[in-house]
Amino acid sequence: MPTATVDVCPNCGIGLVKNRPGVNKRSPRLDLRGRLAESDSLIAVLTTEHDILQAESDSIIYPVLSLPPEITAEIFVRCLPSHHLPDLSPSRAPLLLAQVCHQWRQITLETPSLWHSFALKDDSSVELLKTWLSRAGSLPLNYSLRSKDSSKADALIGATILHSHRWQDVSLSIPPGIILWPNDTIMLRDAPLLRELTTLTLGREMDGIQCLSILEWCVGLVHLTASIMRPADTHTPIITLPYLESFTSNLRDGCLLEYLTLPRLQNLTLTGISLPSYATALMTFFLRSACPLRTLGIAIDKIAADVSLLFLRGVPDTVSTLNVTGRGNMWAFFHAMQSVVLLPRLHTLALCVGGRIEYGAIIATLNARRAPSSSGVSLGCFTLHLPQLVSSRHMPNIAMMAQLRALASAGLKIELTRDVQKLLTEDILDLPAHAQLSIIMHRLSM
Repeated sequence: MPTATVDVCPNCGIGLVKNRPGVNKRSPRLDLRGRLAESDSLIAVLTTEHDILQAESDSIIYPVLSLPPEITAEIFVRCLPSHHLPDLSPSRAPLLLAQVCHQWRQITLETPSLWHSFALKDDSSVELLKTWLSRAGSLPLNYSLRSKDSSKADALIGATILHSHRWQDVSLSIPPGIILWPNDTIMLRDAPLLRELTTLTLGREMDGIQCLSILEWCVGLVHLTASIMRPADTHTPIITLPYLESFTSNLRDGCLLEYLTLPRLQNLTLTGISLPSYATALMTFFLRSACPLRTLGIAIDKIAADVSLLFLRGVPDTVSTLNVTGRGNMWAFFHAMQSVVLLPRLHTLALCVGGRIEYGAIIATLNARRAPSSSGVSLGCFTLHLPQLVSSRHMPNIAMMAQLRALASAGLKIELTRDVQKLLTEDILDLPAHAQLSIIMHRLSM
C-alpha cells in the first residue's frame, strides 16, 4: 500500500503531508481566484459596453426635453381635465406626469398651477392632500368634496381649513353637521376669496337661518341653487344679492325667496309650488325685486286653479320663455294660461308632462296664445317633451294631430320630443313648405 511522506516546515515546525493519495494537488483557492479573474474580465468588457451605450444615449436629444421648462409646464397644465377637477389619482395628471422622468418630475413639482385645483372623495388620502396643498404654493384653491362619511369628510376638510384664506371656488357635498355657517368649524369670514364666488349650490339639509347666514357673505353671486328644509323666523332681515341672475329652488319645505331681493334676476326655476301662501310670497318677491325676469321654469305635481292664477298673476310681464314640468291633472294650469293678460310677452312654451296629456287643453292654450297680446307678442315656439315610456295614450289622436298641423301651417313652430328608438312620422306629412312641425327623437343607448 502506498504511504505518504511527511516533511517538516522549517519556519513553524508543522508537518506537511506530501503525496497523499486521492488528494488534488491544485488548491481550491486557486480555482476561485481563476474564476474571479474571469469575472473581472467580463465585468470590464460589460462596463466598456455600458459606457459606449450610455454615451450614445446621452448624445440623443429628445425634442420634448429640450423645451424651456416654462413651456413644458404650460403643456402640463393643459393636460389637466377641462370639464372637471383633477383627482388625487397616480394614474392621471398631474401625478402621472411626475412619474415619467426626473426632468418632468422636477417641472411638475415646481409648477403650483398643477396643484391648486383638485377633487376629493371618501377614499382620498389626507397625507397626500397635505402634500398636494403644499405644492400649490400660495395660489387660490379650487376644490370639491363629495363625501357620505362624516369622519372622513371632517378629516379632509380639517386638512384644507388651514388654507381657508386661499379658498376661491369650493363645492362641498357632505353629510349634515359639517356646513359653512358662522359659529361652526368652518367660517366664511376666514375665506375672504369666497366673497367673490359667483356660483353656489347649497343642499336642503339646512334651515332658513343657516342658509341665509351663508348667503349674506356671498353678495357677488351670479348663479345660486338653494333650498331649505325649514322656513326662517318671521322677522328675519331680507338679504339683497345685487348681481344674481339665475336661481333654482325647491319650495316644498320653505320658500327661500321670502327672504331675498334679486334685482337682476333673469332666470328662475322653481319646484314644489303647491300652497297658496307660496304664490303670495312669490308675488311679494317679484314686486320687491322688480327684476327683469326672462325665463321661468316651474315643476308642479298638482296645482289648484286658484294657485295657478295667483302665481301667474304675480310673474313679471318680462317673461318670454316658460318651461313647465308636471305630473297628474294639469287642466287648471292650462286653463289659466289661456288668458293672454298673463305673461303677455310669452314667445316660447315648453312642456314636459309625465302623466296623462291633456291635448285638448294644450291646443286650446296654443290657439289662445297665437292671438297677439297687448304687447303685440304672440306665441312663436312650442315644445312638448313626451315621457320616456310612451304608450298610445301619450300620443295625440288624428283629430289632435290635425289641429297641431293647422297651428304649424299658421306659423307656430312645434316640436314633439321623446326618448324612443323608433318614431312613426306619417301623421305629420303633407305639410306646407313653411310649416315647422317636427318630431325629434333621441335614441336610447343600447
